[in-house]
Amino acid sequence: MPNASQILRNGTRMIRNRDALFAGDPGGWHPPLASRESSAKGEARALNEPRALGEPRALNEPRALGEPRALGEARALDEARALDEARALDEARALNEPRALNEPRALDERGADDESLADGEELTVDERRARGSWLRAEIAASWQRSAAHGVRPDQFCVPYAAPDAAPDASADILRLAAAPVADAVGADLTGTGVSLLVSDREACILDRRVPDVGLRNTLDRLSLAPGFCYGEQAVGTTAISVALSQRRPALVAAGEHYADTLTAMVCAAAPVIDPVAGDVLGTIGLACRAPEASTLMIPLVKRAARDIEQRIAGGLVTRPREGDRWGRLTAAERDVAMIIAEGATNREAAARLYLSPHTIDYYLRQIFRKLGVASRVELTRLVVTLGARG
Repeated sequence: MPNASQILRNGTRMIRNRDALFAGDPGGWHPPLASRESSAKGEARALNEPRALGEPRALNEPRALGEPRALGEARALDEARALDEARALDEARALNEPRALNEPRALDERGADDESLADGEELTVDERRARGSWLRAEIAASWQRSAAHGVRPDQFCVPYAAPDAAPDASADILRLAAAPVADAVGADLTGTGVSLLVSDREACILDRRVPDVGLRNTLDRLSLAPGFCYGEQAVGTTAISVALSQRRPALVAAGEHYADTLTAMVCAAAPVIDPVAGDVLGTIGLACRAPEASTLMIPLVKRAARDIEQRIAGGLVTRPREGDRWGRLTAAERDVAMIIAEGATNREAAARLYLSPHTIDYYLRQIFRKLGVASRVELTRLVVTLGARG
C-alpha cells in the first residue's frame, strides 16, 4: 500500500495523466486495461530495430560450421523473441513501480508520454488506459461509482442543503462533539495554509476552520463551506466520500479528484464512529492547495477523530432523547415510520397510504436522517421503544 508521500506525488502526476481515465469520453470512466495491441506492436518494432553489441546474432550472420540453415534461423528467432519479451516486461515493471519520496526525476528519464503532454499533443486510447495504473484501488472504485452516478469531471456543481427545521440527530451529536476539537486544531493550523472541515454522514459540510484568508476565498469558490454537500453522487471522488465509503481515513491528492475543478487541492478525512451505536456520524478532514500538502495530514485527522469519539464516549455530549427525535418527524413521516416498523415493504406502505413507492423511499431517507438511524431494524427498535413508553 502506498504511503502518504507516494500518494501526494502520484496525485500531482495525475493532474497530467487524468485524461488516461476518460479515453475520449469525459462522462465515462475506463478501468486500467493492458493493451495487447500496443504490446504486439512493440514486439514488432523491436524485431526490426538494429541490435546492440552482444545481443543475439541476426539471421544474416554466418552460421557455425555444419549448422543446418533452418535450425540456425529458428534458434536466432527464438533468442530475438525471448529478448524482446524480457525488455517489454522490464519496461512495464518500471512504469508501474512508484518512485521513492523526493526522488529526483532527471529530464532525460521522461518518456515520450511526458513530452507529448508538455507539447499539448493528444494521447491515444491505449496510452490513456495504461496510465490508469496510477490510481489506487480505493480511488479507482470511487471513480467508477462517480461515473455510475452520472457525474462529469468537466462539470462542477455542489448542491446546497437548505437548513432543516428538523435537523439530523447524528449531525447534532457530531457538531457538538467536534466543536472544541475543531477550535483547538484550527488554532494550530494558523499560518499553514490548511483548513479543517467537519461533515455529516451524507458528506454535507457542518463546520469549518479556515485561519488563512486566501484559502477561505478558495474554499468559498469551491463551495467547500457549511451547508454544501460533497457527496460522491454530486462531485465525485473526494477524501470525504472515500472515508465515508471505506470507513477508514483517506487522502485524495490533486489529480486523484474526479472533478477537474478540484485537482489543485489535496484533502484528507477520517470517519467519526459513534462509540455507542457503532454508526458513522460523519468525518473530520483537512483541505489545502497542493503546494501546502503534508504527509502529516492523515495522522492529524486520525487523532482529531479519536478525540471526538472520546468526547462522545465520555458523555461530554448530550444525546437527544427518543421522544425528542420522534417529535422532529412530520405527520406524514410518522405514518410511514409506523407502517415500515410493522414490516411492510415500500410498495405495501405506498398502497396503504395511497402514495408512490418513490415517495415512500424519499420519506424513509428523511426519517432515517432525522431519527439518526441507519436501517429498518433500528427504526423498528426505536418505534417499539416509544410504544412501550406509551
